[in-house]
Amino acid sequence: MEYQNFGRVFDSWFYFVLLGLGITLTELFLLRFKRKRKPWSLDRFFFLDLLAAYCTVQFYALIIIFARPTEHSSVGDLAELFLLGFGIRL
Repeated sequence: MEYQNFGRVFDSWFYFVLLGLGITLTELFLLRFKRKRKPWSLDRFFFLDLLAAYCTVQFYALIIIFARPTEHSSVGDLAELFLLGFGIRL
């Protein structure tokens, strides 16, 4: 077995934590609130489908920060950059 890439994968652990958290929260939301309408149907709640799709793409675009960390960045630096994407400045 080769363990050469283990260090590179371990450097991006926060990406996998955020990815798992996002999937878990989505599944918990879907379990709690049962669907009452068919998604992507042209009704007065269509904008919510668009908003949900936009938020999903933004979340995955933001967590990619942790998938490919730069050489000199810490988890704190990456977390600051992640929160800045949501408009939260520390």
